[in-house]
Amino acid sequence: MTGRRTFIKGLPATALLATNLPFAFAAEERLRFCLMGDRTGGADANVYERSVERIVAEKPEFVINVGDSIEGYEDFWTDVQWVDLKPVWRAYGKTPHYFTPGNHDVWSPDSARLYKRFTGFDLQYSFTHRHCHITVLDNSRHDTLAKDQLLFLEDDLKKHKDIPCKLVFLHKPFWVIFVKLQSSEFELHRICRKYGVQWVMSGHVHHLWHMQRDGIRYVAIGSSGASMERGRQLGRGWDSGWFYHYGVMEVAATSMQLSIKELPRPDGQGRAFPIEQWQDNHPAPGARIGMSR
Repeated sequence: MTGRRTFIKGLPATALLATNLPFAFAAEERLRFCLMGDRTGGADANVYERSVERIVAEKPEFVINVGDSIEGYEDFWTDVQWVDLKPVWRAYGKTPHYFTPGNHDVWSPDSARLYKRFTGFDLQYSFTHRHCHITVLDNSRHDTLAKDQLLFLEDDLKKHKDIPCKLVFLHKPFWVIFVKLQSSEFELHRICRKYGVQWVMSGHVHHLWHMQRDGIRYVAIGSSGASMERGRQLGRGWDSGWFYHYGVMEVAATSMQLSIKELPRPDGQGRAFPIEQWQDNHPAPGARIGMSR
């Protein structure tokens, strides 16, 4: 895969074509896609490559990451880092690969330019794949969401309000503190609730989080190759969400089910479970965690 796409008014050509499709679909229709966690913030290239291999084996209709593909922060060799990843991404073949800008991907005007050049995506965009609509936002250089991002989100969701399954992607999970305090008084949540967004997906923290508020599920996908040294220093492991994994989303007519799949040995034990069995950043009491096939 080259990672390059043609843009028309901020949308990849493939996404623009998808939005012209009718929203009618059979009740039994299923859509399956995969979510890739962070690669950097200290990358283990071998783990990331094995994550890609596992995702390819899932045969998803598309793949989307939650940001931090390169190590970044040094403008003079940013382009080299992007080029080095192209052979890894070729494993996806013709499967579309969508990107979310992370703080290791974008930290300056030059890095933003290179991000768009090598991924083929703008810093914020949206696409519709059959009956599923995804909005990607950029908080790579902000701890929350800037006003322009919130305006983009509301305008985009308003235009696609009739699509039944909607997700929002942004790298930094600033929503944790609000949802943890059971607050609905933050703008991202208000907009998502207004337009029927079911899932808000992030990365950045390198460990798994899952929270709910007003019917909206908030998830931080953990590491798919990024360093977990901070977790180890804190004495934390699998029970606190510090394990290498990726996500598989199954989309039905009007509902979505996310499964988390841990990498098998030598990177993990190959456990798999629906996200409902994970509360905050711990397994739910009494949850039965099975083994991935």
